[in-house]
Amino acid sequence: MAGSYRDLRIPSFGPTKIDPNLKPMRQTTLVLGSEYQLNPTTVVSFHWVHARIDRTIEDIGQIFPNGDTEYPLGNPGEGIFVYETNHISATPDFPMPKPKRHYDALEFSFNRRFSRGWFLGANYTYSRLWGNYPGISDTDEIATGLGWSTNQSPTGLIARPGTNTTTLFDSEAYLLDSHGRYLNGRLATDRPHVFKAYGSYEFKWGTTLGANFYAGSGTPLSTILEDQYWDQMLVEGRGDMGRTPVLSQTDLMVSHEFKITEGKKLRFEFNFNNLFNQKTVRHIDPLVNRFREESAEIDLSDVDLTVGYNWREKFASTTYAQDNDPTSSTYSSDSTSFDPLKNYAVNPTYKKADNWNSPFSGRFGVKFVF
Repeated sequence: MAGSYRDLRIPSFGPTKIDPNLKPMRQTTLVLGSEYQLNPTTVVSFHWVHARIDRTIEDIGQIFPNGDTEYPLGNPGEGIFVYETNHISATPDFPMPKPKRHYDALEFSFNRRFSRGWFLGANYTYSRLWGNYPGISDTDEIATGLGWSTNQSPTGLIARPGTNTTTLFDSEAYLLDSHGRYLNGRLATDRPHVFKAYGSYEFKWGTTLGANFYAGSGTPLSTILEDQYWDQMLVEGRGDMGRTPVLSQTDLMVSHEFKITEGKKLRFEFNFNNLFNQKTVRHIDPLVNRFREESAEIDLSDVDLTVGYNWREKFASTTYAQDNDPTSSTYSSDSTSFDPLKNYAVNPTYKKADNWNSPFSGRFGVKFVF
């Protein structure tokens, strides 16, 4: 709402701000497996994991007519939050979906214990992570650059550390896509195929060589569009933009020990992380419009989200104020630099890579063993 002030963090204290029948978080997990020993040093195993979140606790936004917002606590889909009543649009009350986070996995492992100077382990996991609730860390909200601030950490986190205060149930904009469907689908950290292998070999002259290899499917990407309340909406549901590239990395460790006296050794270690410098794309910017630019945000005040809407038509009518304002330093009447048919509200980094796997790094260490 251009030109107005909104308090988005009204303190939510007192008994009326917490559901009096608030229930604790609960998860149900079932694990079945079997192991078979091939010989005294080698074991193969199989596991099936079935996990469901039954209930969570979240702050659920309540928006006032002037746009101010407070956040009472409750169980989404239960108690005082059986229905979604906090609307930023013309959407009528509708049943609030309960949190869903379904994880199913098949795991196959091979382990050769250390014997005769070497060991080897490997495992493959085929899994599905599906639902509408990533968990207390909201991986639907990815911040590149400095990231989300955290306590006692020199750098931030890429995913929002929600701690039961995410935006996932704050309004209908976070619960429905542009087709009126609940936002159920593959969650943002879903990697259907993951393979790991690790091992080491100890040479007779005191040198040890160890390696670790990881390969996993890319993660889902979902188109995001901001509305007039800065809600980042998954307008086409989950995973409509495909996945990031397959992620793989190889790490290597080399060490050598020198005997000084009986029972005393000097150990030199070299650790090589991401040995082949594979700077694979980890995230692609899915935000269509310019971040927090009011003139680029779509207006949903007349929309019933349970029916659906054409977000492309809504977005086509937006503008980017700086490009249309003759007093702006970025404005130019030169037709070669300003195209009146182009929508300058489009995020310039939309569909561009904005996060990569960490590049090669090495570490050298010396240890005195006694």
